[in-house]
Amino acid sequence: MILVIQKRNIIRLASATATALLLAGISVSLAPAAGASANYADCVGTTHETYNPGLLFSSQETQLSVTTDFTTCTSSDPTLTTGGDSYSAPVTASCIQPLSTGSFIEVVHWNNGESSTFSLTITAYSEVGGQIIVAAAGSVTAGEFSGAIVADVTTVIAPDPIKCLTTGVTSISGIVSLTIT
Repeated sequence: MILVIQKRNIIRLASATATALLLAGISVSLAPAAGASANYADCVGTTHETYNPGLLFSSQETQLSVTTDFTTCTSSDPTLTTGGDSYSAPVTASCIQPLSTGSFIEVVHWNNGESSTFSLTITAYSEVGGQIIVAAAGSVTAGEFSGAIVADVTTVIAPDPIKCLTTGVTSISGIVSLTIT
């Protein structure tokens, strides 16, 4: 079952993300200014992650499947307006730490037929107000915007503790912002 994020939940997540980032001294724009950006691309969208088997409080091997849709992008490339990626991998995770840590490679496919390969490292991981916020930074190693710097912030609602104790958490969803400079 796909969890549908209601508009008010997205607003709450965006507000909590912005507050947490300001407290951490990180400044990331969730909505680029119309027509004016010194960045190669500013994107916002949603992420949906599934786990099989579901997450429990104790760490275990699980199959993680992630789908990210950047539904709104402002870019120096006028043909780039949306993008996304999806992947699946075995990971060790738990309800306490459901999102990735360390370094990883992400390939975003853009609506204009191009793609960008990112090499990213998690730079901040925190739980604030029932939401998990993960910031990652790195560079574009191949494709469109090769050589540019990347900042990615993902915010999801923390897993339901009751499910963590019983059947396991099989999915989490949230918002994501991406800045390429």
